[in-house]
Amino acid sequence: MKLIGRQEQLKQFRMFMESPRAELVAVYGRRRVGKTFLVREYFKEQGTYFELTGIKDGSLEEQLLAFRDTFQKTFYPTVPVEVPKSWREAFLMLTREIERHEQNRVIVFLDELPWLATPRSGLMQQLDHFWNTDWSQRQHLIVILCGSAASWMLDHLVHAKGGLHNRLTQNIRLMPFSLSETRDYLLANGFSGDHKQILDLFMVMGGIPYYLNQVKRGLSAVVNINEICFKSGGLLFSEFSNVFASLFGRLPIYRQVVFKLAQHHYGITREDLFRAVGLKTGGTAQKRLDELEEAGFITKFVPYGKQYDVHYRITDEYSLCYARWIHPLSKGVIASENYWLKKSTSPEWSSWAGYAFENVCYKHLTQIARAISADHTAYVAGPWQCFGGECLKDGGAQVDLLFDRDDGVINLCEIKCAKNEFVIDKEYAQNCQNKIQVFKEKTKTEKDVLLTFITLSGVKNNAYKKAMVDSEVVLRDLF
Repeated sequence: MKLIGRQEQLKQFRMFMESPRAELVAVYGRRRVGKTFLVREYFKEQGTYFELTGIKDGSLEEQLLAFRDTFQKTFYPTVPVEVPKSWREAFLMLTREIERHEQNRVIVFLDELPWLATPRSGLMQQLDHFWNTDWSQRQHLIVILCGSAASWMLDHLVHAKGGLHNRLTQNIRLMPFSLSETRDYLLANGFSGDHKQILDLFMVMGGIPYYLNQVKRGLSAVVNINEICFKSGGLLFSEFSNVFASLFGRLPIYRQVVFKLAQHHYGITREDLFRAVGLKTGGTAQKRLDELEEAGFITKFVPYGKQYDVHYRITDEYSLCYARWIHPLSKGVIASENYWLKKSTSPEWSSWAGYAFENVCYKHLTQIARAISADHTAYVAGPWQCFGGECLKDGGAQVDLLFDRDDGVINLCEIKCAKNEFVIDKEYAQNCQNKIQVFKEKTKTEKDVLLTFITLSGVKNNAYKKAMVDSEVVLRDLF
């Protein structure tokens, strides 16, 4: 399959190929996001290409054996090669080949580096030594270090305080596909569903290429989701435990945080989250949250108008779906044959889909800004809420998303996941008017406050729409 999207990363790769210096690059991102495929597909034909993948839970001896096998396949396919006794020997072997191929670009790709660097193996020390004393001086060399354990990659490479400190020439965090990239990927695989079908898939599995690769052409989104998520043999029926085990080991706290956040659709303060999962405030607890955030499962934010009130919310689509729909079935409950077809028309689904669609919108702020003509100016975007205390007498107010723009405008956005045109009735119109009034009073803004609706199919024309709605964003604008 050809490379889909990833234009920024491909631009960086081309720069590496044209660079007059040696390049040491870290590539990290959550499991299944397509790191290996991206690096391999671009670089495998760009010169002398050496790719070594770590063995999960493998011993030092097993990792060195894998090195020998890869080394032999790459450089001496017909000649027996001895297994190196240490990483020093291994890198000496590799250095000789790097020197021998100095007329070509040499790409050394160490994939799943956290698995290669077994405890007391000396790999990181030797990598540090060879880069600083030899490899960094070889202008034809590109070394790419890749791993799914984002926290490990950050601690040992990006933020390393040892010998590799400030040695990286570039670090790349690979993010999941956007909606438009997801559409292009599915289309390349033969799935030609409309925007709503693609959104349904995205809200369940996110823009993770490996998950999207499970989608079968000729089947609707609902049928695909039913097969992939709710049948015992489906990939995403048991993927959650596999992902967390590979990234974080068997510590249950990471899953507990995700499940707790799944219960709080509008986020929860850091302190409340610590209490809810039994974590004591401190460096270790914060590190757990940082690791989940770097892996793409949760997001930290400060609500609009606050300075220090740090909140967290779950933003990984699959985790949100798993916690609400799949996890109950993993306890032995048997799903009906057409489980998702029935659930996707239920009130419970509507409530969940509303939050899932909000998450999608938060990941497509650039597209929304373009649709409301805010892309020509600087802005800050985020949620706003006022409950209890100073807002108690007003009944409270909550804004799903707002854009505070430098051109004197604030867009208050109502996000609605109605399958058909959203209808504003008298009660809802009054609620919106109250929300705008409370926002103006509590923020004391002097900017022009506009009401924006973000929906799947638009807002139905009636007197309330004409009187209140200043701008609209529909699903196709997010692509």
